[in-house]
Amino acid sequence: FKSPFIIDKTIKLDLESAYFVDMGFNLTAPNLEIRGTSFDITPNYLNSSAIFINADNITVDNIEAICETPYNNDFIFMDIMNSNNANLSNIVVTYSFFAPIIGNFSLSNYNYIIRLVNSNYSSIKNNTILAYIPLKSVNYNVFEFPSIDTDLIAVVAAQNSNFMNLSDNNIQVSAVTMRSLSYPTMDTIIIVKSDNCFISNNTISVNDLNANGSNYLYALDMYELSNMTVFNNTISMNTNGGVADINGSGAAYPIQITGPIGSMFIHNNTLCII
Repeated sequence: FKSPFIIDKTIKLDLESAYFVDMGFNLTAPNLEIRGTSFDITPNYLNSSAIFINADNITVDNIEAICETPYNNDFIFMDIMNSNNANLSNIVVTYSFFAPIIGNFSLSNYNYIIRLVNSNYSSIKNNTILAYIPLKSVNYNVFEFPSIDTDLIAVVAAQNSNFMNLSDNNIQVSAVTMRSLSYPTMDTIIIVKSDNCFISNNTISVNDLNANGSNYLYALDMYELSNMTVFNNTISMNTNGGVADINGSGAAYPIQITGPIGSMFIHNNTLCII
């Protein structure tokens, strides 16, 4: 077990040749810049995030990471809390869910790649995310609804984070065989109560070829927001799930919108479901 580096002074770090194994960063000073490092997160890692951001105007650029996430702990690769103007670019992440024995994994822990809460004006651009994750039941025992906290699985989860720009990313999600038996659900992008966001030019692929019953897949899942632009994205979903059983027939939605919703512009997207 290694504690994360805590960086609480404004600095620009070029870590081109640095390689960190089971060690993360807590970035708590404004105007920080970190570029060019690599992370290797194994199932022995006990912290809840690899990069935790809690300050304004932080840039993370040109990062590579391989994460084999601990199976019985929350793990958010990049966790952004109460931080405005975060800039995340040119990041390549492979996020794999690990359990030593099939069926031996927690049904209540969170697995996110990027989480934003109360963080406005973020820019998430030109990143590649490969995720191999399970499907888990939705948690309705939360303090408020709607909330990202209902969904235990997501690539990008944003709550109360206005003016987010999510553009030019390549996101590929594949479901692993491990999953909850009741309402197995996977969100790729979930956005809740976050206004004036811009989602464009992303390529999103969602695959679940392990389903033996119903499954619930959502590529872009939006709740109670306004002035949203969803433009020129390519979203494809491939699943063999969707049979009628005790959990319902399942779902595979490229875009789901739950109101009340203000103005929304959805244009020139390519949506494909197989």
